[in-house]
Amino acid sequence: MFDFLRDLRKSDEDKRQEALTAYLDDALTPGENERFEQRLAADEDLYASLEEQRLIRASMRRLPRLRAPRNFTLDPASYGRPVSSSAYTFYPIVRAATAIVAILFVLVLVLVLSAGNRLLSLLPVLDTLFPLFSLYSLLNIHYCINRYLSLLYTGMVC
Repeated sequence: MFDFLRDLRKSDEDKRQEALTAYLDDALTPGENERFEQRLAADEDLYASLEEQRLIRASMRRLPRLRAPRNFTLDPASYGRPVSSSAYTFYPIVRAATAIVAILFVLVLVLVLSAGNRLLSLLPVLDTLFPLFSLYSLLNIHYCINRYLSLLYTGMVC
């Protein structure tokens, strides 16, 4: 149906080669065959290309037919579906956890930005929502005290 669009993009050499191949394959209609034979009579280069193609086809037909060395189909037992590893089974869990953490991060960010000076009054709420943060704060305070005591012991602090 849209062969005319395809023909618009082809070069004259491509069209000539396609007509030559169709003539050799006897794929032309009687009218197209007659027009091509008229072109053959007028164009010596086209006739030389036709003879060259006939020689190539005859040479190919004279070659011995060889069997394939083996069957190239794959054995389904050896090359079936790969066994899923444990990394693939944890992927949905990790993906869901990442989404939950991202949502919580956005909520905390909105809370911090909207709270302003009232943030100190929200610390007990944050401790109940995120007990790890309060544990982190305790560990941080413990580290600071130990660091201060070690500096005091060495005499570095007055």
